This record gives sequence, structure tokens and C-alpha cells, in this order.
Amino acid sequence: MTAPLIDDPRDLSALRATGADADELFSAFAAWAEANGTPLYPAQEEALIELVSGANVILATPTGSGKSLVATGAQFAALAAN
Repeated sequence: MTAPLIDDPRDLSALRATGADADELFSAFAAWAEANGTPLYPAQEEALIELVSGANVILATPTGSGKSLVATGAQFAALAAN
């Protein structure tokens, strides 16, 4: 079973309060993905680094390449930033 990215919604508030920067957000998400048996592919890493830095990204990769995981990372970064 996949572990939740955060155990409690209050964890996002704590992350926001620390003023987590792009590196911290990327590292937290990458560590979660790795711990759940889905280490990031290079294209996913590149896309997520850009996303947590505030850039817009179009990810055009084949089926099964992990676009949904990138979308999950983008949602995590957006929630942590607001």
C-alpha cells in the first residue's frame, strides 16, 4: 500500500510555515516517491524541478512514463505554497 504524502493536513500548514523552498519541496516529494517504490525517472525529475520553481511545464512522454506522478507532485507543490 502506498503511504500518504502527508499524514495529516496540518503537515501542509507546517510546511508552509517553514517557508519551504523549491529544493525542499522537490526533495520531500522525491523522497516520498522513492519510499513508495516509484523513484522518479529523469523526465519526471526535470519536470518537477521546473514546477516547484514556478515554471509552466508541458510533459510529452509516452504512456506509462509517469505523467500522473508529476501531476501529483505539482499538486503537492501548489498546496504547500498556498
